[in-house]
Amino acid sequence: MTHWLHRNDLNFRVSFARLPRQGVTVSEEIIKADARLSGDISDREHHWSMLERCPPGISPESHTFQFGGFNTSEIVMYYNYVREVAWSCRDCLRTMSDTERAALETSQRELDAFVHDEVIRLRKVGEQWLDEPWDEDPRRTPRGIINLERRRQPNGGQFHPFDPDCPCCQALAEMPGIGFWHMDGCNMDDMFAFAYYHETIESWERDQTDYRELSEQMDQPWDLAKEWGLRQRMGPAASVLRTVLARRRSLAADRERRDR
Repeated sequence: MTHWLHRNDLNFRVSFARLPRQGVTVSEEIIKADARLSGDISDREHHWSMLERCPPGISPESHTFQFGGFNTSEIVMYYNYVREVAWSCRDCLRTMSDTERAALETSQRELDAFVHDEVIRLRKVGEQWLDEPWDEDPRRTPRGIINLERRRQPNGGQFHPFDPDCPCCQALAEMPGIGFWHMDGCNMDDMFAFAYYHETIESWERDQTDYRELSEQMDQPWDLAKEWGLRQRMGPAASVLRTVLARRRSLAADRERRDR
């Protein structure tokens, strides 16, 4: 079932991303909106840092709030929203008896009635998820994160460590002043269907090729280090350094694509 969902998501995303809308593809609109809104948030963070108070947000009744486009946090939250609804529908189908499933496959009337009721149920599931505490930070809700971003207000304040066992999180929490956090979609499935920084599947495939080549280049010295016993001397720092270098390369590639 999971493979089927991923394959159809990919096929839909490839077609949808290339769908022209007033001379511009959907992917191009998403990328431009995300870059523009990220700039707005960055300006607001600078405002907050200089004046030491949160800048006022735009009105939820405004046209900009409702139709200003998606920024990264809303894209990530929408991804999780769709997954929550999709898995809820799948679980519902799994609890059906063979007789009930057979009725859906053979009777259009039964299928129409199921779809009608299921759409209503899934809307309630989605609304409930939006207002529940977010798994990674119970102080926030998905709807609150989305609305804050739409109001062009940064997610900031005294830094709250996401992982109390992480030395970097601990150090950030102990620093004075205001801290800001952002989402980057790192936990989204590594497929073109969810690669919102890529306008075409061809550019995504080139990026995947570059990443594989980089990984192979980095694996060679690490394999030698392991063979010579140097990796054990470095301890956990070895894997941390490797992750940091790969992440820096990925971020640099993202910035280059967004600047073009």
